[in-house]
Amino acid sequence: MDRHLLILAVCIPLLASCGLGPRGISGSDASCVRRAMKIEGWDFDGAMSRCARYADIHTSNMGIDPMGGRLLPADLRSDPELQAMAESPETNPQHWPYVPRSSAAPKQGGVFVPLH
Repeated sequence: MDRHLLILAVCIPLLASCGLGPRGISGSDASCVRRAMKIEGWDFDGAMSRCARYADIHTSNMGIDPMGGRLLPADLRSDPELQAMAESPETNPQHWPYVPRSSAAPKQGGVFVPLH
């Protein structure tokens, strides 16, 4: 019985992270972009597209519809290399919004916090 509980305790976080999309368990933008580039093979532009977050997302019978929402800037300040890529027009040709490195806003953490 104890072995079954151990297996369950190990598998539940892994299964839950599959449902969270490219963010996995970590909710940070930097970890999402890094994961999309490293594991999924996207370039920076594709990774930013994959990890984009929207405010005021509307749902429909087809799922999430980001067209009605405003694109939120990605907080990449915890990863200096990604921050530099966001600031460069060569690696960010679509001008994906990002939090400037000089921002006084608290850095986004790496811990997944469910919304109420």
